[in-house]
Amino acid sequence: MEPPRPQAEVAGDLDGPGTLNGRAGASVFSIGGPDGRGGTAEGANPYELLSASLAACTAMTIRLQARRRKIPLSHVEVAVLTTMAGMAAATPSSAPSGSKEGLATKRARN
Repeated sequence: MEPPRPQAEVAGDLDGPGTLNGRAGASVFSIGGPDGRGGTAEGANPYELLSASLAACTAMTIRLQARRRKIPLSHVEVAVLTTMAGMAAATPSSAPSGSKEGLATKRARN
């Protein structure tokens, strides 16, 4: 029996530009951040990826519950801001769509 395939993998060359290559499921993407040489590599940094995961999980949960409860919902949007301390904020905000202001926004509309 083959060992289970990991859900996510990250790899990169030490001599390269600093960008790491990530894979999660069928998705392949660049992961950026400090390159160890005083610069910043291209791609979403780990905090941004973690924030995206949290936002996706929250949006999926809202969508699932709306469907189960037959709540008419045509759009769901969740925004997450990671603080410098690395903690994901969960305080609702009145920041407009597309804005990077505010700590976190959860909006659903029917």
